[in-house]
Amino acid sequence: MPRRRLTLDDVARRPEPGMDVPGSVAFAPDGRSITYLQSRGNSLVRSLWSHDLASGERVEIAAPPPDTTSEETLSRADQLLRERTGMIELGVTSFLWAGGAQEPSLLVPIGGRLFVSGAREAERHIHELAGVEGAGGAALSPDGAFVSFSMGGDVHIAPVRGGPLQRITDDAEEGVSNGLADFTAAEELDRFEGAWWSASSHSLLFAHVDERAIPTLTITHRSGADPSGEVHHYPFAGGPNARVTLRMASLDRPGWQGVDLPMEADDYLARVIPCPKEGWLAAVLPRDQRSLHWHRIAEDGSSRHLWTEDNDHWINLDDDTRVLADGRILRSTERSGYRHLELRDATGELDRTLTQGDWVVTSVAGISARRGEVLFTATRDGVLERHLYAVPLDVAEPIADPERLTREPGWHTVVPIRRASAGSTRGRTLGMPRA
Repeated sequence: MPRRRLTLDDVARRPEPGMDVPGSVAFAPDGRSITYLQSRGNSLVRSLWSHDLASGERVEIAAPPPDTTSEETLSRADQLLRERTGMIELGVTSFLWAGGAQEPSLLVPIGGRLFVSGAREAERHIHELAGVEGAGGAALSPDGAFVSFSMGGDVHIAPVRGGPLQRITDDAEEGVSNGLADFTAAEELDRFEGAWWSASSHSLLFAHVDERAIPTLTITHRSGADPSGEVHHYPFAGGPNARVTLRMASLDRPGWQGVDLPMEADDYLARVIPCPKEGWLAAVLPRDQRSLHWHRIAEDGSSRHLWTEDNDHWINLDDDTRVLADGRILRSTERSGYRHLELRDATGELDRTLTQGDWVVTSVAGISARRGEVLFTATRDGVLERHLYAVPLDVAEPIADPERLTREPGWHTVVPIRRASAGSTRGRTLGMPRA
């Protein structure tokens, strides 16, 4: 292709020149194909694609409906989500895989509608879930058999392979919702989920949010011919927060039950992580944000406090927590002044510190049970680069110079290759350098 000089129009439009690249790359459960988001031709409007690793065939799985291809046609809920996540892409913006190699399931939420597939070649048999409109917070059960979502502020569950919708809650009203993240969680804590399936796929944990004590704020839009008002329950500094509690539903019985999680009225539900055998970890952040309280929630609705992390200034939240098959918990912590990895036993007691040094762990890529190691990205070789590293889980002393797996200079992102049948990492990871 002949070279040409960039123009002002080139650099002023989106996507920038050379930046129309695949996003949200994920391996299908059988490991035979890669799914990803990309536009049909150098635009911000994305479709969902599948790339067969053996044949090289590229197939468009889901194309964007017309009402998702411009900002003006999106619902206000979708516009707010885009603002909070910093998303500029339109059309198909997310997808989820679940299930094993023999019965994979694919979920594609688009503009409040849900497209699913539970077929052997899920990429080729996607269809719209009937009776669903304005859905949010959709999540697939780990076995791929069910999808949960919030519709009209109430939680529903639907079978992926056909069957009636099951309504779990019926108490939604103005200022009250179920199965969705509250304003502060999404805006400030980077928690956008409001429902979490158990590893067994038999139970669903979800948030109940009550914002009625929060005063409303009207935002007036004057850009159009007819000014319009938008009303929100906005938690002002020093004022009340949303009251967030947890509820649980089971496929074995109708309705829901409350979860006994110690939280003060102004506490934040910061993180929820499903455990590989049963139950969940939940992290509660008090309003002063100087401590983080970790609890284990059982599928009978009870909870047990495990440990508390403290900081004299504030807690920086992360997404690095992983629960191993034996119940041990991998965490990253800034206790030393730099973010490093530690391993705790199933009761929350500190077992060992894995890394140390004047550099920081930036993300956990995954855990290889077969190799007995954790894979992570870090600034070990300079703050201007991100490389993939590995350390054993059974180290006797913290490691300051971990094994580096990526060799090319630059900023790398990684996508774990997982065996669908066992959920473990095959080999290590696919590293993708990014300038």
